[in-house]
Amino acid sequence: MELTRDLGENRMGGYGSGRVGERELITNLRFLDVRWMNKHGLLKNKGVKTINWSRNGKPWGKMEILVEADNIHLIYKESRNDGPWEDKDVEIKLQKTPCRYGGFQYWFECPVCRHRVCSVYLSDTWCCRHCGHLAYPSENEDELERLRSKALKLKEKLGSEYWIKPKGMHQKTYDRLRETLLEAEVKADEAFDEKVKRLNQRIMSFGKNNP
Repeated sequence: MELTRDLGENRMGGYGSGRVGERELITNLRFLDVRWMNKHGLLKNKGVKTINWSRNGKPWGKMEILVEADNIHLIYKESRNDGPWEDKDVEIKLQKTPCRYGGFQYWFECPVCRHRVCSVYLSDTWCCRHCGHLAYPSENEDELERLRSKALKLKEKLGSEYWIKPKGMHQKTYDRLRETLLEAEVKADEAFDEKVKRLNQRIMSFGKNNP
């Protein structure tokens, strides 16, 4: 069996956008989700399966997975910092817990902390999000980005002509969402002005220190 999984857009952007402090974003890493694997039948039978990763439709790595009764082996080649390619064979144990209405649910056992997790990520090693000190993209948003994201989500709820109440929406709901949207846009404008102000101050400070 061979499957391709597209991991979407890399969240790397401007300086520092790919990290939260010293933490890497999970969206910049290859990962395995046990629920996705089970849904697509990768855990159903023993044997070797292949996963091709892509990002926005472009190839982004390949891995063979040897599925056994209580574990999987991740078999792939790896090169770090333009060094030589090395063969890797990483074992990840599988756990099962019974479901309320019959059957069972698969879990990965994090190779580092041994806790049950749904996903493991390839950071310095394969591990869960906590052991890899990884962050979600939302944790990397500053105040301006959060407010813009909030305004955008509200506009999606209200439709492109958000100044007109969508058909079927209660008037009280519309008034509340529209008021929240306007408030978010005002705060976003204020946050933008503050960001520009701080940037100008840094530029002026740099000029004074570097005549």
